[in-house]
Amino acid sequence: MRRLFPVLANFGVANGITTLGVVFGFVGILSASHGALRVAVTFLFGAILCDRLDGRIAYLLNEQSDFGGHLDSLSDGLSLCLFPAYLGYQLGLASPVSVAVLSLFLLAGLWRLADFNLAGVVVRNNRSYFRGIPTTVAASWLLVAISVVMHVGGPAARLGLLGVFAVSTVLMISAVLYPKEGPATKVLHLAVPLGVLLVWLPPLN
Repeated sequence: MRRLFPVLANFGVANGITTLGVVFGFVGILSASHGALRVAVTFLFGAILCDRLDGRIAYLLNEQSDFGGHLDSLSDGLSLCLFPAYLGYQLGLASPVSVAVLSLFLLAGLWRLADFNLAGVVVRNNRSYFRGIPTTVAASWLLVAISVVMHVGGPAARLGLLGVFAVSTVLMISAVLYPKEGPATKVLHLAVPLGVLLVWLPPLN
């Protein structure tokens, strides 16, 4: 089989998890396009979880490779950049200004991913930092914000969501040093599952 399809030589547990994240992103976009927003947010959670796990699994199983790194970036571009932007549009961020912000968020995410492939992490005082907010973190913030919009509703909530997109856009391509596995990330480990739970609760209005 690998003689016919040599790319399959790169398949492993870690790359399989990354690939599953792509599937979650694609099916989530399809779900959102059919109005199944709760299902879509759940698939976004799955995509975020896959992105959190694939690197760790690659390290534990000694499956780290350049191919895996490139595949991870492509997966993140779809599942953590395009997918959240499309969810924002489906939630009512459809004005010209909103679409411009969503477009900039997508572009900033893609540029950030390309830059990370070249620059990697920054080490200061024996601690590792990301330069700019990782796309996983931005998608996690947006999942929580989207959950609030779906639960609360109203123009104010949608304006707040647009603000999260705008702030994430700036921070992803900024020189801000974000600690790897710092307290802010650990808070998201709790906030993201709670956000998914929130979308399945009856809305307030």
